[in-house]
Amino acid sequence: MLATGAIKEGEAVYVIIKNRETWKVEAGAEIQAGVSVETGEDGKIVKALGEDAPPIIGYSINTAIAGEVVSYVRNVKGGGEGVPGPQGSKRQGCWEEQWNEIVARVETLEG
Repeated sequence: MLATGAIKEGEAVYVIIKNRETWKVEAGAEIQAGVSVETGEDGKIVKALGEDAPPIIGYSINTAIAGEVVSYVRNVKGGGEGVPGPQGSKRQGCWEEQWNEIVARVETLEG
């Protein structure tokens, strides 16, 4: 996470998550808010610990104990090489005015 200013111990802070997908999954063990998480047994998520930890899939945004639902922000980095899809026109089936409207909406949402 990125702090935009100094944080003092015990001070309440607000977190803004922008353009990140959140998922809800059952916790496989106790998880604190703001920790890196990985896939555990049976598809449950657990804290990502140590140098030998599998790939981090994101970070938790709430505290949970085993069996409770924990929300996490999905890590969108990485991914392997895939087979390229078919090449087509960037604006196939879309008129200029509609395209510009879509672009304006996306820019507004992404701020």
